[in-house]
Amino acid sequence: MLADQKPAQRRKDLQGRVLELAGSAKIGRGEKAVRNTERDKASRQVRDGLIRKQKQREAARVEEVFYCFASALF
Repeated sequence: MLADQKPAQRRKDLQGRVLELAGSAKIGRGEKAVRNTERDKASRQVRDGLIRKQKQREAARVEEVFYCFASALF
């Protein structure tokens, strides 16, 4: 799993695992904690852009699931 990731992604994964093992983050939430910490250090415009893009991706994912579910029903 780590072999097919880019170095930055691999580093965040490993940092998240260390946080989980140290008890600083819940199991499965370590990488997200690392990303949130990194995001919070960015400038306001960058933070706002990252949050906006994340919301757009989640909305697109929900829409895709809805259409797949709706097409399966009809």
